[in-house]
Amino acid sequence: RVFDFPDLSGKRVLDVGSGSCDLVMYLNSLGAKAIGVDLRYIDLESLKLQTGAIIESWKEQHRGIGSDEYLQAMISSYNNFLGDFAKGKNYVSALAGSLPFPDEAFDFVYSSNCITHGLDRNYAVFENTVYEALRILKKGSEFQSYPFLGEMDKKLRENQRKLVEKLRKEGMKIRTEKATRFFDRLRIVKP
Repeated sequence: RVFDFPDLSGKRVLDVGSGSCDLVMYLNSLGAKAIGVDLRYIDLESLKLQTGAIIESWKEQHRGIGSDEYLQAMISSYNNFLGDFAKGKNYVSALAGSLPFPDEAFDFVYSSNCITHGLDRNYAVFENTVYEALRILKKGSEFQSYPFLGEMDKKLRENQRKLVEKLRKEGMKIRTEKATRFFDRLRIVKP
């Protein structure tokens, strides 16, 4: 499990950099009030083109190595996402560092392969994005991001460690936990 989701039934949840997956739809099916944010959420047709290109690229990279089951699961996830996106209510086009929500609007915020292992390449962007996620998070609530540390570029690890140290000095409760064999998960509770 990449994310260790608490009981989110009835809670407002934000997926930062949610991309083309059906996790927002899944969390809503469990009773959460989840919203996905991604800069690419401009229109359905451009998302269909991007999703098709991702699938074709994946097919090419993995041709002949017996990954048909995973490919079918990935296609199903993308189709579920596109169907949910077409309904027009759970997805917002926005930059992760400039979220269009009021302070303390969410009970839980998470990000997979966006804030960490994406925007952490530049420290200033990374710092701004984490603070933005914390701004919209209610006091006493949790932000999770994956992947964190682990087998990645030295510069990313330095940026992540530097920000964690700063946040700890500001009184944030921070934990890192093993999420997969290669990466940790970052958990921050807003005081």
